[in-house]
Amino acid sequence: VAFQTQEVLFCQCAAMETEWRADTGRLSLFRRALSTLLLARRVHVGVRTLEKDLEENPEPDEDAKDARWEELHRANAKATYAHIIKYKGFLAKVGQGLSARDGGIPQPYREEMRALQDHLPISPQKEVQGVVRADLGRPLADIFQEFDFKPLASATVGQA
Repeated sequence: VAFQTQEVLFCQCAAMETEWRADTGRLSLFRRALSTLLLARRVHVGVRTLEKDLEENPEPDEDAKDARWEELHRANAKATYAHIIKYKGFLAKVGQGLSARDGGIPQPYREEMRALQDHLPISPQKEVQGVVRADLGRPLADIFQEFDFKPLASATVGQA
């Protein structure tokens, strides 16, 4: 099979009942990569367009120039944050790194990405059960007497 869709993946998992995998089929990975590249292009084009506009029509007021940059960076940071929340994983780690940097990263990015430090969306209950089953080979109920699905915190792997 050249591409694996969510529907095919769901059917395979339902039929097997012992294996659960995240949506990592080729088509899903391609969509994520394409979406990331399109976002990067959007950010790049926005920056280049503003640079060109400021070169051709210089702002006499430095505060007005700074405000235009702030507005562009804020919009791009919000789009980047939404993209990270949608795709999670490694992108969340990158966002966390951006939030912790002092130099070279515009302030709106650092501010927007700060929420990734300790406010990541939690994984759905079914996803947690699937990961435990896949990694440990048995369902949660066979391993733990009790399991509270309300998380104490939510972070990325490797953060602690």
